[in-house]
Amino acid sequence: MAHVAKYTRGAVGHLFKHFERAKDEKGDYIKFSNQDIDTSKSKLNYNLAPHRHQLKYIHERIEQVQCLKRKDVNIMCSWIITAPKELPEEYQKDFFKLCYEFLKNRYDPQEKNVISSYVHLDEISPHLHYAFIPVVFDEKKKKEKVSAKELITKKDLQTFHTDLQKFIEERLLKLHEYTFECNILNGATENGNFTIQGLKAKTLEEQNRNELERMQELLSQSNKKAKEFQKIEQEYQNTFQELEKTLKTLQNDVKMLSVDKSTMLVEKNALKGKINALKGKLLSLEEVNKINFKKTITGGIKGISYEDIINLKATAQKVNEISKMMNESQEKLKQAERAEKRAEKLLNETKKMPMKQQMEHIQLIKENESLKRKIKEINEILEELPDLNNQIQQKTQKNKQFDYDMSR
Repeated sequence: MAHVAKYTRGAVGHLFKHFERAKDEKGDYIKFSNQDIDTSKSKLNYNLAPHRHQLKYIHERIEQVQCLKRKDVNIMCSWIITAPKELPEEYQKDFFKLCYEFLKNRYDPQEKNVISSYVHLDEISPHLHYAFIPVVFDEKKKKEKVSAKELITKKDLQTFHTDLQKFIEERLLKLHEYTFECNILNGATENGNFTIQGLKAKTLEEQNRNELERMQELLSQSNKKAKEFQKIEQEYQNTFQELEKTLKTLQNDVKMLSVDKSTMLVEKNALKGKINALKGKLLSLEEVNKINFKKTITGGIKGISYEDIINLKATAQKVNEISKMMNESQEKLKQAERAEKRAEKLLNETKKMPMKQQMEHIQLIKENESLKRKIKEINEILEELPDLNNQIQQKTQKNKQFDYDMSR
């Protein structure tokens, strides 16, 4: 593929340094904006044109011909021809020599206007820079003049690649019996030639299109991620609301547990007072069993019937049972108090935890249910105690009557 560009006086100096790979005072190759240059291969570059001091020669030559002094006048043109990718490396030098011959025949057979024709092998793709002064013959004035517009015409651009392809086929491919390919024509050149500016614009357009496609793909991925995030956020909100609801329920249960505990303490103290009062009037089962009662012939025991003695033993046994139940209720009450403190501690710690750890509320709920069951058991015991107390009081009254009868 090939493309051409035109340059004014102000641009040629920089280009000449680029063509010849100028070196600095230390002998190192000067690096320009093209970061693809491999300076270790720069020594492989070569010039196919007559060796001339480029800047000096171009000034000497334009003094020999008519050239306007305006700053916008193009005093140099440059064709860049890139070696086709399918061209074997061993034929690259022959290819560039034929390209130089083709350009010389087309624009400057006598090589009076060629400035340089450097082949660069130190970039990504090997290519040729054919730099020349666009000199034409003015038929009216019968003298040479500088005119890039008259030399590089639209027709010249339209036929350049086709003519070069025929030339390469005739002088290179046919010579080697077409054993390899060397296609200069492609989708960008088969209907004409692009200038460097046109080629850059096309390349930029393609880059923009690729970048747009990439941005659209990123946008699509971003939207997908946003939807996933919204779903996760909604699940998080639902979980948070559920945890808030559970937390409120747990707080209410703890409050109710505190109320139940207070009620239990009041009932326990009242029951304890009653039991203490009863213990002062009744004998224990052990004390009753130590009494040596003798049954008389009539079935009595010195003023107390045998039935009353049996009832007295039963009463003492009931007192024993009540004491045991009282101890059990006190132990369960202590367990309830410990569970309440543990629940309150877990509740306070949970409030300080990150959201993902607040699922431990489930364990608190289970423990709260266990506390409720214990409270129910204690309440059942407390409900049963008044009946036992009534029975004890009845037996006590009956014993008082026996004592009264015996004293008489």
